[in-house]
Amino acid sequence: MVLAFLLMVSVDKVNFGEEQDMVFKDIYRCWHFARIFEHGGRSPNYTFKHGNPVKAYCVPLWVDESANFQD
Repeated sequence: MVLAFLLMVSVDKVNFGEEQDMVFKDIYRCWHFARIFEHGGRSPNYTFKHGNPVKAYCVPLWVDESANFQD
């Protein structure tokens, strides 16, 4: 077992990422994709007029060494 990071994406309180895991060995790589999902390539300083319905975050989890890693 190795420590990995699962990318979770939530759109209006509906979670995605549990059906088809996006698992990363590196927290910074996972965080990079989380930022892309949340901000869509825009600066994190960009503010949405009505709030951003997309939330993305990385969850630590123990997985088998043979897991399909994204990095």
